[in-house]
Amino acid sequence: MVAHEGRQRISDSMYHAMEQPAEMVKEYPVSSMLLAFGLGLGVGVVIAQACAGPMMSYMHHEPTMTEKLSRQIYDVVANTMPQALSRHLHA
Repeated sequence: MVAHEGRQRISDSMYHAMEQPAEMVKEYPVSSMLLAFGLGLGVGVVIAQACAGPMMSYMHHEPTMTEKLSRQIYDVVANTMPQALSRHLHA
């Protein structure tokens, strides 16, 4: 009898615990949808980073156009400056 009452109390508390989020979703459907979307997006990004992270070590970095241009400008400036000043530039 006591075990049955204990199970009934647990069952009732679980029912109320599951009912509360359902009521919140009914009251705030747009916020709930945006929360679920954000959580899904966040989990997707974390999984993608976890999967793609180890593969990044196998890929070769190809310099972008901006990196190539900045390197060319640096070389021109370093070669036209007097040697005393060009020593202070960091590559």
